[in-house]
Amino acid sequence: MENSNSNIDTVIMPQSACRGDQVSVLARLKNIASEVKYVVIEIPLYGISQVMKLQNDGSYSLSYCIPYDAYSGSYSVRINVTDRNYNSIASSSFDYIVK
Repeated sequence: MENSNSNIDTVIMPQSACRGDQVSVLARLKNIASEVKYVVIEIPLYGISQVMKLQNDGSYSLSYCIPYDAYSGSYSVRINVTDRNYNSIASSSFDYIVK
């Protein structure tokens, strides 16, 4: 599944998953003039917040195992980009389905 806004393109694999499955998220930043400090992925419903890892090509990635106690349904996921002063300079969101 691919999502895009004006500053962040995301690729999510697989498009939906079951509890215990591994999900990979890749975020490509574009047209961001400020120096990036962190790219954080958040699942507000569970209070999950993880810093994504910088890759050699300048993108950011994270692999995450869906908890076994997660409920089936749709989850809102946010990606937030902060600058060196911890100001939010870009964000994106998408919904993810847990079967």
